[in-house]
Amino acid sequence: MGIEVNRNDVTAILRKRLEFLELIGNPYPYQDEEIKLLAGDNILMKIVPGWTTRECIATCHLHLVDNKDIYMVDYWLAEWSGTPNLAKERGMKLAEKRNQEEEAVSKDYDEI
Repeated sequence: MGIEVNRNDVTAILRKRLEFLELIGNPYPYQDEEIKLLAGDNILMKIVPGWTTRECIATCHLHLVDNKDIYMVDYWLAEWSGTPNLAKERGMKLAEKRNQEEEAVSKDYDEI
């Protein structure tokens, strides 16, 4: 059974991370269960502000989605609460669709 986490909780976690970043710089190394940081985490500012390298790598389909912020919140809301990860499934479908499109282009190219 997962813990209760909602979108507001995820937003609050990110806000606290960014406050830490503003107050003390990047909290590396740092560990805090409340804001979901582990020792060695770096808070990213360029890819998806407020998220760590570890979290961005774990969301392997991040580069395929248009709205990275919403995808990350949905993905980690599911991970942290233990509920089914619909964002992850959506990312997998996008990756499958992209692979099919690339295969079709490759096939067309080979036929030429």
